[in-house]
Parts: sequence; structure tokens; C-alpha cells
Amino acid sequence: MKNLLFAFTLLMSLQGFAQDDDFNPYFQFEVGKTYYLLGDNVNLRAKADIKGELVAKLPIGTMVKLESVEKSKTMVLNGFNAPWYKVSFSEKGVNKTAYLWAGFLSLDALKSESDKNVKFLFGIAKITKKKEKDYSYDEVTMQIRVCNNNKEIQKIEFDGRGSITTARSGEIYHKKGVAAVESIVNMAYSDNYCGGSFGNHIFFWDGKKLLLVKHLLSGADAPCFSTQDFIYPNDEGGKAGHILMKSESGCSAEESHEIEYSERSMTEYTWKNNKLEQVKKYDIK
Repeated sequence: MKNLLFAFTLLMSLQGFAQDDDFNPYFQFEVGKTYYLLGDNVNLRAKADIKGELVAKLPIGTMVKLESVEKSKTMVLNGFNAPWYKVSFSEKGVNKTAYLWAGFLSLDALKSESDKNVKFLFGIAKITKKKEKDYSYDEVTMQIRVCNNNKEIQKIEFDGRGSITTARSGEIYHKKGVAAVESIVNMAYSDNYCGGSFGNHIFFWDGKKLLLVKHLLSGADAPCFSTQDFIYPNDEGGKAGHILMKSESGCSAEESHEIEYSERSMTEYTWKNNKLEQVKKYDIK
């Protein structure tokens, strides 16, 4: 219901709101703040240019502080455009400054609940131009890189949905009653306009491996909506040994504004052998 209310409230509040076509997450990093490196063996250079003198080569998960952004100096790599940032960092006890292409900065960084040295770093892997008949669109491939003490231990790429302008964020939860799972990683995405992309990619971390479990798809196009949401064993309304997926879709009546549902269902799963196994599905009131 939380996702349903969020999606529907957002939908109604953003009717007629135009998307900012100039939005690009890699231009939105804040100068003065620190971020983790998403790539491994990242080249930092003496000037904002791929041909600039090499100052340092840093491992994944290194923290750097953004000093300034060179918006006039951008580079397209892996299909998307991003600026260069002047950053400060420490290498072998020596403080240095250099320039870094923003695509190597993590958009979000989450720490394991059981081991704070384990980080889940999140960003765009690539953008591919696609065309279907007269319709062109960007196919966004996202990535999560798992690192432990500046060593990469896993990389997952997945269909990110949306586009470069889609807002993305991560949350991490501790177990929530799911057996053999140490942390639950939720990578959410949402557009700020009616008919845009909304959803959540759910990952389970068992302490050694990160697994993509389910893509929960939601959406809204006034006056209609559709949502999917997981209810874990320790959540309110949860069921021991089961993961519940609540699915709701419908439209708001024009005059009364009451919601007329076309679907309200619950699907019960168990988590066995590193995969979801459906137990049953039923309608709910």
C-alpha cells in the first residue's frame, strides 16, 4: 500500500508538470561532498581530458571529495554524457588533486548490515540507442558492484528501465525474516511525469553473493495506476517463511475520486535454493 499511495499521490501532484530534459544524474553530484569510486583501477588525470597526464590509478570503493565541476568539459563513454570533476583524495598518505570523469562515481552506496566493509555501489553501466519502427528510445543498463575493502567481489548488470533522466535511489534492509538472507537491497527508480517508469529491483545478499530476485513493476497514468510490493515475514501483515507480493491496479472514478480496482491479488513465495518459488496466488478484498 505504501508504494500504491506514493505512486498515486505523485501521479496526481505531477499532472501537467514537464520533465526537465536537461537533467542528468552525473551533473547533479554536489561539490564539497565525498563519493565512492564505482569503477576499479580508475584513472585520475592532471586535466579534464582522457589524454591528460595520469596522476593516480585508484581501486573501487575509494572515497574522493568533489572540489569543482568542469561542465564545459564532458565526455561520452558507454553511451552517456558526463562531466569531469576536480577531486581531492589521499593515496598512500599523500593528499592529491586530479580530474575524474563522473561516470566512475557511484550514484549511490549502501553498506552491508552484517559487514560494514562490504559496500554495494550503484550506477549506470551503459546506454544503448534503440529503435522500433518510428519509435526511438534509450535502453539503460544499470550495474551494482559489490566491494570489500577496495576489492571488487561481484558485478551485476541489469535492465534499468527508464532513461538517463529517471531518478534512482537505493535502500538496504537487514534480513526482514527471510532465511539465509543477510541483507535486502532495493534499487528504486521513478520518473516525474504521468505514464513514466516506476519500480523496484530487489536483490538478496547472503553474505557471499548478491542475487537479483525480482523486478517489481509499478506505474501511473492519470487516473489509473498499477503497483507491486513485497511484504516480508517480519513486516506488518507478513507470513513466516513466505514472501508476499501484493499487486493492485485500478483507476480513480472521475466524480467521486474513489478507487475502482481491476486487480487486488496476493502471491505467496518461498525462498529456496537461491530463487523464488511460487506457492499460490489469490484475490484479496
